[in-house]
Amino acid sequence: MTDAEPVIRLVEPPELDEVAALYDGVVEALDLAAGGEAENAAWWERGSYPSVREAEADCAAGTLYVAVIGGAFAGAVTINGDMIAAYDEVAWRSGARRDECVTVHRLCVSPRFQRRGVARAMLGFAEDLAKTSGKRAVRLDTFVKNEAAASLYKSCGYALAAERALGYDEPEAEPHRFYLFEKEVADD
Repeated sequence: MTDAEPVIRLVEPPELDEVAALYDGVVEALDLAAGGEAENAAWWERGSYPSVREAEADCAAGTLYVAVIGGAFAGAVTINGDMIAAYDEVAWRSGARRDECVTVHRLCVSPRFQRRGVARAMLGFAEDLAKTSGKRAVRLDTFVKNEAAASLYKSCGYALAAERALGYDEPEAEPHRFYLFEKEVADD
């Protein structure tokens, strides 16, 4: 592999500070791009979401992966089978049950490494993981204002399955809407 190609691997507990720094850098870039708007395109907030607590839990579960380029953390993603209840209300094209899917969470790429194929590589890794685990599909969601992510998912063959509120909001808050995507994976 060359330095330009990411190596995707599990995160080790001593590396969680690097993951937190990656999250902070991504949120900072999203906030700058939002130009003073109340919320950024991903609806991520420094110190709140994604959090170190989530990274620690994902790392302990063996589901937190990093993309490394030239020794630097270029991106991170959690890949597991966890889906919130709202996913059960969607008419997924594949018809796959929960236990027949993997779910992508908190996919992010350092601003320094964006537009270099890192997110595509991590999605491909999730798809390969699904295949080798005998799963039928990969599912994920993104905030409707995150047009860049939605465009990426579509260009990688993910089908838009629904747009809905997912219950991530505070009870008194106006519900935020999310796009839910799915890609069927087949054994080659």
